[in-house]
Amino acid sequence: MDLDDDEYIGIDVNVLYDSENQIFMIQRNRSSLGPSGIEVFLRSIIYSYNHDFEEKFNLSIVSDTTAKRRAFNQAAYRKLYFKVTGHKANGIIERFVGNENNPNVNVDSVEISFNSKITKDGKIDNDFAKEILEEYIDDDEVLKLQIRSREEDDGVVEPIDLIDHKLQTFIEFDFRVDRRLNPISVFEKMIEKFDQENGGFKNKVLRV
Repeated sequence: MDLDDDEYIGIDVNVLYDSENQIFMIQRNRSSLGPSGIEVFLRSIIYSYNHDFEEKFNLSIVSDTTAKRRAFNQAAYRKLYFKVTGHKANGIIERFVGNENNPNVNVDSVEISFNSKITKDGKIDNDFAKEILEEYIDDDEVLKLQIRSREEDDGVVEPIDLIDHKLQTFIEFDFRVDRRLNPISVFEKMIEKFDQENGGFKNKVLRV
């Protein structure tokens, strides 16, 4: 794409593209375009240049093949989030209301999030976190199971997706309420994460 240095996909989206290895790294905010929207946008650009374009273009999610193993080897769990349906959801409801009368509360799914204190050394009890993982990690009725944790006590907080196994990372920025994130600063951080020697995400993708 013929984008100038100050042109971006969108106000709240940064996209890094490694043309040599054909890898996209996408940063998005809660209300901005997601990967599927960017996929449609790029497909429309390709079609505008070549109306005979017939090959299907898609952004395939890179799978984190080490997600399950790493989930149980974290030093500090900061967040646990899961969504369950079916009998698993009913079992959670029964824990709250008791199962004496087996009430029908018409709940289709249940979502629960456990968060540690915001302090730098805040963490969820390791035994509790691993108990949650062991109970839900291989259950077909679990629709979502995600954690944010540190592999080392002094390491950075990283997200791990235990259902979709999406390879992803997480960067914290300090900014005031009346300010917006500088997209150039965000993009520079993305480059660092992507190109970091040995532990960079480019190498992780190429090893998949």
